[in-house]
Amino acid sequence: MRYFFEWLTINPIGATSIVIALSLLIVLVCLILLVAFRQGRSISFWPPKIGPKLDSKQIAVSSGKDQEDKKEREIEGLWDSSYSFFFEREVIAHNHLIELKKDGKYIFGKSLEESPSPHFFHMKGEIHYGSYFSGTWESSLKGNIYHGTFQFKIDQLGNSMKGKWLGSSAFKAINSGDWVIKKIKG
Repeated sequence: MRYFFEWLTINPIGATSIVIALSLLIVLVCLILLVAFRQGRSISFWPPKIGPKLDSKQIAVSSGKDQEDKKEREIEGLWDSSYSFFFEREVIAHNHLIELKKDGKYIFGKSLEESPSPHFFHMKGEIHYGSYFSGTWESSLKGNIYHGTFQFKIDQLGNSMKGKWLGSSAFKAINSGDWVIKKIKG
């Protein structure tokens, strides 16, 4: 290494050439990283790696903000609700007519008296990222109170929501199940 530095001090043209080459290399690497970043590629500095180019749909999905999901869905109106749960080793399905109303940023819902289910319930939630309806629910049947959370994915047209509920059961255990809601009238 000592001889290399001696050579650099004696040969100014060689030293200048090496400095220019290293500068160009640094500029080129920075330019490549900048272009990769603008294209949405993953970049790893150690080990050095640049990931594949993502198309616009993959970029939107990976950022959690799909282009078609940016617009908040309108979900006020009358809906047909269907959910299921286990009771004494049987799957029980309940259907409700529910009315959803928006008040500020919150959506409030309640089952209507015309509902075929003996459960009366109400819910409160918010729409997140334009297409997720999440919140809490509470239900009563024969003096028992049940409560929990829910999350739905709202379809693109805002005519149906599919999701899951999580909450207490008759045996004071935590239970979960599918929940589907279809718009009847908006």
